[in-house]
Amino acid sequence: MSTENLIDWAFLGSQRTFLPSAKSKQKHRSYAAGWRTGKTTTLCRAGILLSRFVPDNLGFLGRATGKDMENTLYETFFKEVCPPELILDQKKIGQTGRMVVIKSVDPRRPSRIYMDFITDRQTGKS
Repeated sequence: MSTENLIDWAFLGSQRTFLPSAKSKQKHRSYAAGWRTGKTTTLCRAGILLSRFVPDNLGFLGRATGKDMENTLYETFFKEVCPPELILDQKKIGQTGRMVVIKSVDPRRPSRIYMDFITDRQTGKS
């Protein structure tokens, strides 16, 4: 997988509307859809695009709970979506979180993506 493949990604119509574009005005995005509809892949792709083309970007990729982070979000991000040559550094934060430093178009200003679950530990609500 290489960075040239970023432009070759195929998207469903609902996935395409979620992705950032030059005309996007949204500051925050959310995406809800049925089981196995490509939400995680789309989320990871959007994170990579924003991190790559917006220098010094800080993104968050989240799941409702931490129990399946390894075999869903992390596996999709690291094994299926993110080209390894874009990853400058990564470290584990807490029990389930990870901070990934991504090479942006400006080599002096890399971007960061923080990944973790979003359920509040005290209330149990996301």
